[in-house]
Amino acid sequence: MAEGFLKLENDLEGEAEKCLQELVDRCLVLVCKKSLDGTKNRSCKVHDIIYDLCVREIQMENIFIMNDIVLDYSYSDSKRRYLTMQKMQPFKRVTGDKIDYCPHGLYRALLTPVHHQLGDHDNNDLIKRTRSIFSFHLKDSFFVLKSELIHFKLLKVLELRNIDMDHFPVQILSLIWLRHLELPEFYLPNPPSVSADKGSHMGFSNIQTISYLSPCCCTKEFIMRIQKVKELGISAYQIDSDGLPLNNLVHLQQLETLSLIYCFSRFLPASAKAFPATLKKLKLKRNFLRWSYMDIIDELPNLEVLKLMHDACLGEEWYPNVRGFTRLKFLLIKGNRLKHWKSQMTIFLSLSALYLKNAII
Repeated sequence: MAEGFLKLENDLEGEAEKCLQELVDRCLVLVCKKSLDGTKNRSCKVHDIIYDLCVREIQMENIFIMNDIVLDYSYSDSKRRYLTMQKMQPFKRVTGDKIDYCPHGLYRALLTPVHHQLGDHDNNDLIKRTRSIFSFHLKDSFFVLKSELIHFKLLKVLELRNIDMDHFPVQILSLIWLRHLELPEFYLPNPPSVSADKGSHMGFSNIQTISYLSPCCCTKEFIMRIQKVKELGISAYQIDSDGLPLNNLVHLQQLETLSLIYCFSRFLPASAKAFPATLKKLKLKRNFLRWSYMDIIDELPNLEVLKLMHDACLGEEWYPNVRGFTRLKFLLIKGNRLKHWKSQMTIFLSLSALYLKNAII
């Protein structure tokens, strides 16, 4: 999708899922892992013969070459590792057990097109054609992202959630084609103002997935810039101030999936009407809410999936409303200290899957 194989302008993600499902139905692609609710394919694989065929075809057509690059590192005065374009080293594919011998993590980019022997000092115009960047780091790898990495004007996918950042690279705001952005957590101290005539040319105007955003960034002005967002993650892990409730989320009229991490009660809306009516999936993690807050969540009109993860709620008793969660199909309660759960026959009428993990019930 990011590489431009689909020529549609709207709903690229939906069309890509249809194409993938067609390949799955024809047994050309095998699904390895699905989401718990069964609605998404998390990972897939192909047979070696199919993979070799794909590689031969894309090489013949000069469509793209996939380079796996080991990130070299150097120590600065403060002994911190930095990543820059000049430090990217071409490397062969690392699979299986070989990854254990690459302690500095991997950088994977799809370049369209790129020469096989692209080196550190080759023409950086080739690097600027990168459409997708994914960072795969090992558990004990720590890097600091420098803004010099963001020189990819055509970038559509940027996944750097495993990289430690010293500050938010403001150059990301200029990536007008960006559709998917995943960072460990970022805060825009002063999101630039947007006028009506320039808004469509600013970054994030095409963004579909964004995480993890700080609650401090969720001003009405910024929320209006990301109107196409369908999946949003918000984390208040390092926020000390009280902040304002996330009432501006109501303006995201295409939002379907929302993840809230470390967003305590002071951040959350006091009414279900402050959430987008389009919301279908909600994940709460380490929010330390009272179970009574579920009385607000159960009023979300189109909620189908609810995940309560690791101290999402505090307390040993939950007594849901008599008529709530009318459309909920999937409920996961994991790592919450729930002992008593009294439910009526009039609620959870559409529930088809219930998962209880590490619960005391």
